[in-house]
This record gives sequence, structure tokens and C-alpha cells, in this order.
Amino acid sequence: MLEKHYGQVASKEEFVKRAYFCSALVVACYIVTGIIHDTAQLAYKADAFSPADIHEDDTFGWFLGYVAADKKNIPSDDPLMNCTLWRDLPKLRWWVQPG
Repeated sequence: MLEKHYGQVASKEEFVKRAYFCSALVVACYIVTGIIHDTAQLAYKADAFSPADIHEDDTFGWFLGYVAADKKNIPSDDPLMNCTLWRDLPKLRWWVQPG
């Protein structure tokens, strides 16, 4: 695939004309805005990313917190608690209100 498509770059106009599902739209926006450079389009095919792929790829940022009602605890087996560097800070429970 690399040899076949190497150097092929879609223009911003081509991205605008396409239809997307949610995660593909995120990837396309990153390409159009330049966060993902044109030269990386082959590695970041918009239609090849699922929401889980975006969540696991640092290119798209880190998950940083929850929106939860007061006095709700995040379950210790929550997958997001085990996939970021925040798991390394067990005493820093910034989502729990003091008192």
C-alpha cells in the first residue's frame, strides 16, 4: 500500500466533499487543519479510524476527566482509568470533590 500510494495527497477541497462518520470526521479535520501533515495522510486514512483508535492514539490528545454528578465515583475497572498516564497517580483523584 505504501509503494502504491506513496506521495498521493488529497487536497482540502477533496476532504470537504466527502461524507464521514464521527471518527473519520475527526481524522479528516486534523488533516485539513494541518495537525496531521499532508505527508502523513497515508498513515492516517480517515475512513480507517474507529473511536477506539482515536482514543488510543496520542496524536488525537489525551482523555482528561469525566463529567459526572456530584458524589459519583469512577469504577476502578473503567477502561479509561487503565489506559492513560493518570493511572500512575493513584493519590491524585482530581475528579473527586474534597470534603
